[in-house]
Amino acid sequence: MKPQLVSFHKELVAGRTEIVESDDRAVFREHGMDGWILNYTVDGRGRINRGERRFTAEPGHLLLFKPGVAHDYHSDPLTKRWTHLWVYFFPRASWFEWLAWPEASPGILRLDLARSEQRARIVALFQEVERLSHAPLKRRVALAMSALEQLLLWCDAANPDSAQASMDPRIQRALDHLCANLEQPMRLDALARVCDMSPSRLSHLFRAQVGMTPMGYLEQQRVSQARELLLMTGRPIAEVSAAVGFQNPIWFTRVFRRHAGDTPRGYRKRGGAAPR
Repeated sequence: MKPQLVSFHKELVAGRTEIVESDDRAVFREHGMDGWILNYTVDGRGRINRGERRFTAEPGHLLLFKPGVAHDYHSDPLTKRWTHLWVYFFPRASWFEWLAWPEASPGILRLDLARSEQRARIVALFQEVERLSHAPLKRRVALAMSALEQLLLWCDAANPDSAQASMDPRIQRALDHLCANLEQPMRLDALARVCDMSPSRLSHLFRAQVGMTPMGYLEQQRVSQARELLLMTGRPIAEVSAAVGFQNPIWFTRVFRRHAGDTPRGYRKRGGAAPR
């Protein structure tokens, strides 16, 4: 049985969370989430994982949880509190080469900004992402994504490995090809030929660098494009479905609901807001 990943059914969600020892608010998501989670420790200290994989998140630490990686954290017993900012998001194709951070634990990346000259700028952008994500603006998600893009660029500037750790150009080619051909039928073997790789090697390396399978990434990008077309155009649902590569509108509705938590028609009617 395929593990069930937790989902917010949105393109981006941001917030600020304070966990104290008296709270029964330990987070444990065995199979992780379908999107990426960026986490910045403001105050206190977080305990991440257990046993030999355990480490702490200190003030100034940025953590990046890949999709499908277990979330297991709480405030550290020594500080008895942990305040952190967080963003749930799906990276654009061009962002992945900026996400090659040092690994703190399998699937969990970390940057230490405590002494970085970029710290104040990154924290300000983090707060801006949170503010925009809740603003009463029609295009609040697009604006928040723009601020997040700047945030990740400055994180790349603070990453000590950024000059050496770049995405494999074949995987970048795969990302570009998928995003440029959302409306086209796509098979793994055909994508592998574009990248001059075997299907098995492509699958392995793509998952290692992107955090999901090529077809899983394609599905996410198709739904993301569908969200934009539903909100910004009056095109019929069947036409939107075909425009993002789903020739069967019924199957499109099923996939869209799984990602967005609503049908395409309901999503358009509510202006992108989550159903009550």
